[in-house]
Amino acid sequence: MSHRSSLSVGLTLFVTLALSACAQPIVNQQPNQVPVPAPTPTQSTMTMTPEDAWDAFALVADNSCQEAYTGLVEEDVAGPDVGKLKVRLTFAQAGENSLATIAPNGVAEMVEYNEFFACEADFLFATLDENGSDRVIPEYSPDWPIDISFDATNGTYITAQVMEDGSVRNLVYTVTNNLFTSVDDVDLGSTTTLTYGQPNATLTQAVNDFWDSYFAN
Repeated sequence: MSHRSSLSVGLTLFVTLALSACAQPIVNQQPNQVPVPAPTPTQSTMTMTPEDAWDAFALVADNSCQEAYTGLVEEDVAGPDVGKLKVRLTFAQAGENSLATIAPNGVAEMVEYNEFFACEADFLFATLDENGSDRVIPEYSPDWPIDISFDATNGTYITAQVMEDGSVRNLVYTVTNNLFTSVDDVDLGSTTTLTYGQPNATLTQAVNDFWDSYFAN
């Protein structure tokens, strides 16, 4: 083989190898994995000490009762009193005569302000301290007649209140935007939803009619 032929073969082999290398598939390298920080726990995933649960629940109770002054409808959606309404008008609508319960058959009756779920816990806190403390929320004590715990699995507050007759009332409070929005009475098997804001015209008229009839008798 001549020197020129050997050079030609060598160049051909070099070009072939170069083209073969260019034809190999390109494998993209995975970018460096950046660790993703765990989400910051929220109230619904945090555990609370008895003291923390007491303070947090008491603040929601106060918020709920204050919001109830803007109007409130509590409706039993499950249990023995299903369909029953507790209606609270604003003072601007009805003055002191702003509260009534309305049964599914339309019959209205009187109800006290502390009988609304939105306000009864706040009322209890206000009456606990018999020493006349100026604290709006009394300090936590295991000796108070109500035990409050927080269920971190669903974000609800559970209360067990010792009543005057020695029985225990068990309630589960659902909280939305720092307001009580649903209350389950464990013992009665009932659920009540809470809706804040002025009641509609029909419910407002029903409350006014009840009080007109009450004072007419």
